[in-house]
Amino acid sequence: MQTELKPCPFCGRVDKLIVWKTEQRLDHGVIENWRVVCNRAGDETGCGGSGGVYRTRREAIKAWNRRANDGER
Repeated sequence: MQTELKPCPFCGRVDKLIVWKTEQRLDHGVIENWRVVCNRAGDETGCGGSGGVYRTRREAIKAWNRRANDGER
């Protein structure tokens, strides 16, 4: 699933954005956590800005793409 991400609201870059998944292992199973990050790991030059943590990839992308002036909640 390829979804277009809006530019980073902090630095304006779009070429360093990644959709990042982590897994949290609990006694009763594994929980996936998703966020969008303007990558600055290693030699990457993004600003390090990131969105919140969400349970699905789709929610993380939707939240990242929402802007204060777009009328959505």
